[in-house]
Amino acid sequence: EPPSAIEIADRLKLPITTAHRGIHTLEQSGYIAQHPMSSRYVLANSTKRLTKALLARFAIRGASLHFLRYVAGASQETTTLCVPLGWYALTVATVLGINEVVDPAPVGSHVALHESASGVALLAFSPKAKIERYLAWVQKHKLGKPRAIQAAVAEAQGQGYALAAAESEMVGELA
Repeated sequence: EPPSAIEIADRLKLPITTAHRGIHTLEQSGYIAQHPMSSRYVLANSTKRLTKALLARFAIRGASLHFLRYVAGASQETTTLCVPLGWYALTVATVLGINEVVDPAPVGSHVALHESASGVALLAFSPKAKIERYLAWVQKHKLGKPRAIQAAVAEAQGQGYALAAAESEMVGELA
C-alpha cells in the first residue's frame, strides 16, 4: 500500500513538516504523485523512467532472461535475478512461474543483503574483507545480528547455495 505523509515521516524519522516539504518538492519534480483516491503517495513517471534507466545498465538482465524463463518453466516456480548494489540485493528481473506466488519481489525492489537468500548467496561468494565490511555496516546501523548473518553466510558457503523460508514454511527462496 502506498505510504501517507505521516508514514513517510515516521519511516525516515523526520518531523512531519520536514516530510511535507520533501514530499512537495518530489511532487513538483514529478518523482511522486498523490494517489487519486487517498492522501497516499505513489511513484510518478520520472521515478519509473529513472528505474528503467538504472535497470538497463545491468547487461546481465537481458542475457539472463532466457535462462530465467527456462528455470521458471521447468520448475513452475517464479525465478528472480538479483544483483548487488552497494549493501543491497537489487531485483533486476522476475519471471513468474505457474505455481502460486504469495508476494514476488518486484523488479527494482531492494533489500539489505542479509534479508534474502539471494543477498546471502551474494555475500557468501564475496571476498572475506567485503563480508567483514558488510557485517560492520549492519552492526553500525543496527540492521540485524552480525553473528546470525555470519552463520547464514557460512552455511551458504558450505552448501553452495542459500535457503530462506517464510514464517509459514509454505513458501521459500533458493539462491
